[in-house]
Amino acid sequence: MKKIAIIGICVLMTGLFASAGHAASPTKVMINVVEESGDSSSEAMIKGTEMLIARELLNNQFDVLTSDDLSEGKGLSDKDVTAARKGSMTEMRKAAALRGAAYILSAKAKTSVSEENVINMKMNKAVTSFSYRIVNAATGRTVDMDSVSFSSADRSAEKAAHSTYQKLSTEMAQRIQKKLPAELSAKQSKELAGYKTSVMPSLKPKVTAKAVVTPAMDMAQASPQKTDISGAPQKSGGPEIVILNPPPNRGFKTVSRQKKLNIEGLAVDPTGISEVRINGEKVGYDPKGHFLHPVTLSPGENRFLVMAVNTAGKMVSKEVAVDRDQDSVPPDIVLLRPGVTRGFQVAIKPKVKNTIVDGMIKDESNLLFVRINDTEIPIAENGHFLYEMPVNDATRNISIEAADIHGNIARKSLEVTRGENAWTESSSSPVHSSGPAVKPVLWGMAIGVSKYSSSAINLRYADQDAMKLAKFFESQAGKSFSEVHFKTLINDQVSRNSIIEGITRHLGMAAPNDIIFLFVAGHGIKHRQSGSYYFMPADADFDTVLSKGLRMSDFEESIKILSKNVNKIIVAMDTCHSGALEVGMRGSGDSEDLAAAMNAASGLYILSASKAGEVSMESDKFKLDPKFSGHGAFTYTLVQAMQGQADYDKDNYVSLNEVFQFVSRQVPRLTSGQQHPYFRMQGTDLQLLKLK
Repeated sequence: MKKIAIIGICVLMTGLFASAGHAASPTKVMINVVEESGDSSSEAMIKGTEMLIARELLNNQFDVLTSDDLSEGKGLSDKDVTAARKGSMTEMRKAAALRGAAYILSAKAKTSVSEENVINMKMNKAVTSFSYRIVNAATGRTVDMDSVSFSSADRSAEKAAHSTYQKLSTEMAQRIQKKLPAELSAKQSKELAGYKTSVMPSLKPKVTAKAVVTPAMDMAQASPQKTDISGAPQKSGGPEIVILNPPPNRGFKTVSRQKKLNIEGLAVDPTGISEVRINGEKVGYDPKGHFLHPVTLSPGENRFLVMAVNTAGKMVSKEVAVDRDQDSVPPDIVLLRPGVTRGFQVAIKPKVKNTIVDGMIKDESNLLFVRINDTEIPIAENGHFLYEMPVNDATRNISIEAADIHGNIARKSLEVTRGENAWTESSSSPVHSSGPAVKPVLWGMAIGVSKYSSSAINLRYADQDAMKLAKFFESQAGKSFSEVHFKTLINDQVSRNSIIEGITRHLGMAAPNDIIFLFVAGHGIKHRQSGSYYFMPADADFDTVLSKGLRMSDFEESIKILSKNVNKIIVAMDTCHSGALEVGMRGSGDSEDLAAAMNAASGLYILSASKAGEVSMESDKFKLDPKFSGHGAFTYTLVQAMQGQADYDKDNYVSLNEVFQFVSRQVPRLTSGQQHPYFRMQGTDLQLLKLK
C-alpha cells in the first residue's frame, strides 16, 4: 500500500510539474484570403476581409496573424512570404509555425455585384462566395473545410459588398470558435515547436579561439534587455495604444451625428513602432507614435480595429466603437413653384400644356430618390430639383415623393385645377391673384412648459402664457384673419419630436401670403462644453438635455425652411439660456445671438422676452383673464398691446412695430428694470391686427 501511495504521489507531482512547464496562451490563427478568378471587386476590399475576421477572432480571445503581418526575416525569405500570400500551403505552414500560429485559415473569396430593381428602386446586389480550409500548421491535417455565400443589397455597390464581408467575418469567427481550442494543449504546443524546429534554417555559430562562453553568459546574450534611464530593465510586453479621439467615455459607446471622424491616438513602445493599422489600412505616425486617420461613419454601429506592431514583431490591438445616430426623420419637401392657393390647388390656365415643378429637398442623410407623379427625377447636391411636367385635362394631381437612404419617406400632393381666372404661372416672377384682396390666414403654434420631469425646475405660468395666446388669436377668426389655425402644446405634450413635427406639418401648411405666429415659453440652457443652446421640453432635465433637448440650430433650420414658402413669420421667444435657473424665473437670454443666427428673410420678425444676461419674470400679479392665475411679464404686455393699447396712431390697426414699442416700454416698468425685451425685424412693418 505504501508503494502504491508513493507511486501515486510521484505521478501527481509529475503531472503538476508538466502543467507548470506549459504556460497556457491563446490559440493563434493565421488568416490568408486570396482573390478567386473572376472577382469584380478590388483587391483591397477582398484583403479587407482578413481584418474583419481578425477583429471578430480577437473579440473571442484568439490571437491573430494576417498575411499583411508576414515579412522577410526570422527564417522567412521574400520568396517564402510571396508564396504564402498567394496561398501556397507549404509556405503558409512554414510562415505560421515561425510566427507562432498553430492553425491556418486559408480561403478564396469572390464578390460579384449586379443591379436589380427592388420596389421600383435601382439597387446594387452584392454576393460574396467564400471557400475555406482550416489547417493544423504542425501536422498539415485539415480541421474543417466548406464553401459559404453571403448577399446584401444597397444603393451603393461598395456598401453592399462591405455588408457581405461583415456577415462573413461574424460567421467565420463562430465556425473557428467551434472547431478550434481556445488554448493549445501541451501536446499541441510540443507538435508546433517540433515543426518550427524542422523548418527553421540551421545557423552555424561563430566561434573564436580565445572566446570562452559560460552558460550564464550565453543566457544573457540570448536574451538581451534594454534599460531605462535609471538602469532598470524595460518590459517588452508589446506596444501600448492610447486613443485620444473619440475620447474615452467610461464604457459607453461614443455617439456621433457627423459622417466624418478622425481617429487619433498614440502607439508607444520602448523598442520603437514599426507599423500602425486601422481596419487593416496602414496609417502614418510621427516619431512619438502619434497618428491621425480620417474615417467615414455609416449609420448605426461602426467598429474600428487599431493595431500596432513594435520593432520586435509584437502586435497589440484596441477596438474603437462609434454609433452614428440612425436617421428617423423624413425629408422636408419645400415647394417653390408652382404657386398654390389656400385651398391647396394648383390653378393652371386652360391653354397651358406644361408646368414647372421647382423645389428643395432637405435631409441630414443622403437621398434615395425624388419622384414626381411616379417619375424619378434628378436632384442637385444641395437638394434642389427642377422638373417640367406635361399637364392635360386628365391631370388631377401633382404628387411629390422623397425618400432617404434609411427608408424615411415624405410626400406632398397638390390638386390641379383649370380655369380662365386661374393664377398665371411665370418662370421669372411670383404668382399673383387676379381676385379681390382677402384677409390673411393665420397659422399659429404656442408652446409652453411649466411642469418638468424634475420638479426642482418647474415654472408657474409658461403653460398659461401659451394657452392665453392661443385663445386670443382664435378669437380673431373672421375679424383680423379670414381663418385661424392654432396648435397648442403644453407640459407633457412638449417633446423635441412634437415641436419639430408641429413646425413642419402644422405650420408647414401655410400658403405664401399667410401669416405664421410661433410662441415658445419655458426653460432653456446653454451647454457649458459645446456652447450650444437647447430649449428644454417637458421630459428633459440638465442631465438629458443633449439627448432630449431641442437644439436651437434645429429650431433655426425649421424657421429657414418655413421662410422659403411663407412671406411673414413672427417668432416670439420667452426663454433663453442660463447657467443656473431659478424657480419662478425663466432663463436669462442671449437673444441677439438667436436673431443674428437666422438668415435674412423678407418678413421675419423676432421678439424675445429679455436681453442677454437678464431673467424673464412671471407673477400672479400679471392677470389678463379670470381663467388664468398669472402670466409672464412678456406675454402679459404682448396681449395687452394686441388688444389695442399699442394703437398709438389711432388708426384702428396694430402693427408689429407698435406692439414692440408698447412691450419695450411696459415690461421694464413691471419688472423694476430687470427685464428688457428685444425686437428684430427683417422686412417692412406688418399690420397685424384690425381693432374694429
